[in-house]
Amino acid sequence: ITMKILLLTFLVTYFYYAYSSFNRSLIYRECNYSEVDFMLLGTSMSNKMRIFLLGDSLIGQMCRDTKFCGRAEDGTLDMVNLKPNYTSEYNWSYFRMHHLHGVPVVKIFHLGQYGGNVPTFEKELYWNFKPRSFDILIVLFGAHFHSQGTLEDFITKAYNRLAIPFPGKVYWLEPFPQHFQRGIFDMKIEATTKHIDCFPLIPERNATQFWKASTVQSIVKETTKIKIIHTYDLLASFDRCHKEVKYLQKNGNRDCTHYTPVAYSHVWRELSYVMLKGG
Repeated sequence: ITMKILLLTFLVTYFYYAYSSFNRSLIYRECNYSEVDFMLLGTSMSNKMRIFLLGDSLIGQMCRDTKFCGRAEDGTLDMVNLKPNYTSEYNWSYFRMHHLHGVPVVKIFHLGQYGGNVPTFEKELYWNFKPRSFDILIVLFGAHFHSQGTLEDFITKAYNRLAIPFPGKVYWLEPFPQHFQRGIFDMKIEATTKHIDCFPLIPERNATQFWKASTVQSIVKETTKIKIIHTYDLLASFDRCHKEVKYLQKNGNRDCTHYTPVAYSHVWRELSYVMLKGG
């Protein structure tokens, strides 16, 4: 009897995930890539330019998971881990954008994959790399903050100590929306309920997290060299474009924070549009 129960449980679980995966494959047809005009974008780049991605795993995936950052001839990502001499707490990732449709090779550095504090980022960015006027800084923080006061303090310090002193262009991305049951990630809800899909951003779910975008809007001031990229509204309807089923969280629930390359392609398109406008 025990074996029959185990077998039945296995079959039910298997067919549930198989059916959900099939549905997910149909849903993804609604998530279309947004093409970036690499030829046109390349006219604004040079071999001397470096792009610094400052933020958490979301901004790292924007490069690692998309075709915007080139891949080696064997199809593997051209990435080398860098370890600074003065700290071992944070990993850096180095990406090289290959020649794509005439785009020159551009070095892309991701600082702060696993978080960190502003003084550490400041030391890494300004002591080690010594950015120049033709470099670009792209910033994204907010997904893993659960207190408005904590986020305000962090964004204020990052803006004053990282963005304002940067000699080149700065593009600050609004925190991406999350599509959990409550909207924002809620540990209590996630621990007690199961879901294999993410949820549309209805007004109630939006109300739990829009404070993250408004915090950035209230602190980061746009200038001739600092621009805010309005990615919160851009990705608001992308609840069906989060990580595939195979990336379920440890509790079996869907990851409704990180997105698929499809969604990230829309972010790159918005970024490139602002860059090409001369912003």
